[in-house]
Amino acid sequence: MLEKAHYLIRPFVLRRTKDEVEQKMPPKEEIEVKVPLSKMQRHWYKMLLMRDAKLLERVEASVQGEGQGAAVDAASGAGDKSAAGDWKKLQSLMMQLRKCC
Repeated sequence: MLEKAHYLIRPFVLRRTKDEVEQKMPPKEEIEVKVPLSKMQRHWYKMLLMRDAKLLERVEASVQGEGQGAAVDAASGAGDKSAAGDWKKLQSLMMQLRKCC
C-alpha cells in the first residue's frame, strides 16, 4: 500500500542533494572578522552582566559544586526548580547580550 502511494506522488516530489544541483561549485569558505565592541556596546554589556551578577554566581557555584552540591539540593527538594529557573534566566541573559553586539 505504501509503495503504491510513493509511486503515485513520485512525479510531484522533488528531492535533490547539493551534489546533484551544482557540481562545479567550490567549497564554502568562511572568513571571521573580529571587531571590538563600541563604547555604547561595552556599556550595555557591562550593565547587563552587573544586573545579573548574582545569577551568574549561583550558576557558577552550581556548576563547580555539581558533585558535592547535588546531594544537598536533592535533600532540600527545592534545588531542581531554582536551578531550572536560573538556567532559563541565563539563556535570557545570553540573548540580551547578543542583542548588544
